Amino acid sequence: MKSYIGIDLGADSIKLVQLQKTRKGLFLQKAGMTCLKEIPFYEDMSPEDLASEAIKWLLAHNEISSASAVVSLPSNLVYSKYITIPVVPDEKIKQIIQFEAMQQIPFPMDEICWDYTVLGKAPSGNELNVVIHVVKDAMIASFTKTLAQAGIEIAIVDVMPMVLFNIMHLTGNDHGAMLVDIGAKNTNIILLEQGNCLTRSLPFGGDDFTEKIAKQLNIPFEKAEKFKREVGLQGEGDDAKISEILNESISNLIKEIQRTIGFYRSKTEELIIKKILLTGGNVKIKGLLTLFMEHLRLDIEIFDPFKGIEISPAVGEDKLEFVKNYFSVAMGLARRQIDDCPSEINLIPKEILGARYIEKNKKFLWMIAGILVIFFALIGIHLNLSIDYNKKLLTKAVNAIGELNKINSDIKNYEMQIEPISSKLVMLNSVFGQRTKILDLLLSVKNVSSNDFWFNNFRLNIAQEDLDILKKYLTKEERKKYEYLEIEKGQRQEYPLGFNILILNGAATDSFAKIDKLRISLDGQNLFKKVNVFNAEEYSLDNRVYIKFDMVCEIK
Repeated sequence: MKSYIGIDLGADSIKLVQLQKTRKGLFLQKAGMTCLKEIPFYEDMSPEDLASEAIKWLLAHNEISSASAVVSLPSNLVYSKYITIPVVPDEKIKQIIQFEAMQQIPFPMDEICWDYTVLGKAPSGNELNVVIHVVKDAMIASFTKTLAQAGIEIAIVDVMPMVLFNIMHLTGNDHGAMLVDIGAKNTNIILLEQGNCLTRSLPFGGDDFTEKIAKQLNIPFEKAEKFKREVGLQGEGDDAKISEILNESISNLIKEIQRTIGFYRSKTEELIIKKILLTGGNVKIKGLLTLFMEHLRLDIEIFDPFKGIEISPAVGEDKLEFVKNYFSVAMGLARRQIDDCPSEINLIPKEILGARYIEKNKKFLWMIAGILVIFFALIGIHLNLSIDYNKKLLTKAVNAIGELNKINSDIKNYEMQIEPISSKLVMLNSVFGQRTKILDLLLSVKNVSSNDFWFNNFRLNIAQEDLDILKKYLTKEERKKYEYLEIEKGQRQEYPLGFNILILNGAATDSFAKIDKLRISLDGQNLFKKVNVFNAEEYSLDNRVYIKFDMVCEIK
């Protein structure tokens, strides 16, 4: 009976499950996990070799010789873009999204793999929410090589948080449920309501909790991790300081969850959240569930990815109960090939799929080639038996050559007509060929800003040399928007068109000093020549003071 394997490549551990589909339902054959730091000599290995060795250990420990598996890419390796498109017939959705992808993806299309998921209708009911996931070919090639070294052939490459979206749907948590996955490096928030999937990824997780304990107590990371697990939020006496530090970190995470709920409720007035499900390696910190209940005042549960699954005695249902929070992603991956899933992302390059098809059908292709050789050999024998027939073929060949020469002449004429269009395309490509620079700028802003900042809008003007080319293809009205920038106060601020300008519109909490600190940090970045702040002003929301600001960055 065929088995299906899911492998979760986490930041600090790797999890594996093996499922079978039986007449009664799904049967869990194998389940295992290993911490990367438990692999001998892990400090001397590259991340790729370390992951490969960990997978080999899991396969050997679970007596799996070789396998085809579904795997997922970590969130930090994937570029995700959320867009909306009009509600159209299903057969037109792919065509529209392909067009949008060419406009929205800031990488050359021949250097990436991309796919998309339709998340559901927007609150207006007139648009569809869509997420596009992108990864570079080089990253997929390295990822595939790492798993191949461990004896794994990748069947599907999925992405976070779409894996969690699928496992929530498959376990019946479709309405009014929020899943919070607290991993080592990231926290993913998934909300399912009325067939829609709303997602958010936060760039911090359990390792950040540990690092804060280690820093404030001036102790090694490993010792701080042990305190986090054993003491948690229930420390007393000498351990009270540990719990105090941990309480502050987890409370900040809860605030982000509250902000997420508030944001989605502002978009969807009918949003109802009945319960919050917790998963990931850090959700069993002592006292964490109680703290969540106190702040969020909702039903809080540990998510069970094995709900409705028959578990092998060799795995042990009781033993699995203590570690079920680690296996949500692995179970979501394994079920991709068994169940109908709402998200069917697959970022395997077409070239790899094509090569696998050829390898799988190699014997059949060789048989076809042999038949063709015999067929043409028989034709040759037949032609040699008839000289007259050969002469007729020669005459036909001469006539065909004449026709080909005529076609060749037509092709040259078409090439002459196409050449001016090609030149224009080259010129336009020179204008928009710098798109990847936008991502570098946004990453630079992200690296120096804290969680207390929100950015509502980013705008970028265009350099003079590109503008001169672009103006040939713009109307008079369209040209005006590239000639100056309008600041929100209504002041007209002139800038030399020889520079690119990045405009940030955002908000921060508490004080103007934070905004000035951000300005100084950005001013020190190699990408920016000069950074100025305009229109910084206070406003209040829910009894808390926020600072709204506009910031203009001249790019080197």
